[in-house]
Amino acid sequence: MAKKITKIVPVKQQVVRQLQPKKRVCAYCRVSTDSREQQNSFTAQLEYYTVLIENQEDWQFAGIYADEARSGTKLQKRDDFLRMLKDCEDGEIDMIITKSLTRFARNTVDSIEAIRRLKGLGVAVYFEKEHIDSLSEKSELMLTILSSLAQGESESISTNSKWAVIKRFQDGTFILGTPAYGYTKDESGELIIQEGEAAVVRRIFREYLNGKGTYVIAKDLSEEGISTIRSAEKWNDGVIKEILLNPIYTGNLLHQKTMTTEVLPFRRQGPASSVSGRGQP
Repeated sequence: MAKKITKIVPVKQQVVRQLQPKKRVCAYCRVSTDSREQQNSFTAQLEYYTVLIENQEDWQFAGIYADEARSGTKLQKRDDFLRMLKDCEDGEIDMIITKSLTRFARNTVDSIEAIRRLKGLGVAVYFEKEHIDSLSEKSELMLTILSSLAQGESESISTNSKWAVIKRFQDGTFILGTPAYGYTKDESGELIIQEGEAAVVRRIFREYLNGKGTYVIAKDLSEEGISTIRSAEKWNDGVIKEILLNPIYTGNLLHQKTMTTEVLPFRRQGPASSVSGRGQP
């Protein structure tokens, strides 16, 4: 009996592709400042990744996650980053594309922790600049080294920036943002006493020293229709206390009363710098 030979026809590659589920891919973008240049970079990243993902036949667009003007060292302040991690845990994402490791995070601990967490979920992170896929072999070693270098760069920039601010402050060349009530600024940024408001400040101190309470002082100023400080709609005891406790009215400027460091470990305060004999109304 002759053997019957059945020829198996290969399934076309295109048909196989159609049978396979598409990879759900998202992108993560971030810029760290509010400058116009960084804003343009942010917009460009959004457009670039949208086109890139939608043009891949075997990819399904899973969205763009983006944090604007958020420091790379502070994971808890990056709302969309955390939302992206949650969506990965919910099984909505298979792969994340990001421009570089520094766009992902500059904190080594947070970076590696997030990558491991995603790896455990089977979610890949592809870093374009470094050409690293987090699911590939030896990727964790490379990412740990590069994350450490990125954190070191962040610490160096932070230290240099803070030193420059403190030096200008001590030299008397630091330009204040919004002047305190009773002051304005000239073209060079120097404080100038605004006599009308300064008279109100002197009155507040005088009446308080004479025994009048902060609530009564605020009530009197409101009834007389005197304009309040820029951060408040009307006079109240809190505003009066703010003026009484502001060291600038005693001729002192205090820089870095409270702060949160940009690098590990995060601290709520740092060494304060004081300059005396400036700005007394």
